[in-house]
Amino acid sequence: MGLVIARQIRERTAGYDLKHDLRVIVNTDNPICFDVGANQGQTIQLLQRCYPKPIIHAFEPSSTTYSSLVSQSFGPQVHLHQLALGEHSGTAEFRNYKHSELSSFLAVNPDKAENIFAEVELISLESVSVNTLDQFCTGQNIEQIDLLKIDTQGFELP
Repeated sequence: MGLVIARQIRERTAGYDLKHDLRVIVNTDNPICFDVGANQGQTIQLLQRCYPKPIIHAFEPSSTTYSSLVSQSFGPQVHLHQLALGEHSGTAEFRNYKHSELSSFLAVNPDKAENIFAEVELISLESVSVNTLDQFCTGQNIEQIDLLKIDTQGFELP
């Protein structure tokens, strides 16, 4: 029936309710949140449901996906950046796939036996700006990040 019955202790994470668990982990009304790989704004919306006044910096390097983000009304506490975060500042080639969730600096694994997304169409390549997290925070006078979400299709791995 899709029901989960579980004991949920107020001060502990339970693994069943992400909204509850986030509030336990970051227990403040106005956390500074970074959404790296914002895509269509799914995490922005989740954070706005979790916290009364989150300050959100959302990063999306793809020009197409960024345009979709900008067209939404998230409010004044959400700061959108058409920018990638990485190990070094500069520019890099970004791959835009038909399914925006797959877009990345990395190519999709073409092996059909290992990857169900192997045949997803590559729409375009574009050069995007990359900054480091430290440089961005220094430039924005941000001393602390309360919550850092990263969904960058493997780009965050060493």
